[in-house]
Amino acid sequence: MPTESNESLGVALNVAASVFFALMFAYTPLLGALDGGEIYGWRMLLTFPCLTLFILMRGYGWWRAFTDA
Repeated sequence: MPTESNESLGVALNVAASVFFALMFAYTPLLGALDGGEIYGWRMLLTFPCLTLFILMRGYGWWRAFTDA
């Protein structure tokens, strides 16, 4: 059973994701000079470091077993 803290965090993250999704329409005119391959490349280039940073900040991963000991 989820706690109230987890529920409010989930709602906040859902709202944030919806806002970011809506903001995508605001910056699409700036991407007019790029073709599909370039946009995909930038997306992949930026996803990896951001996802790695998120994982490290949240403490997920196999290294957590070693740091908690």
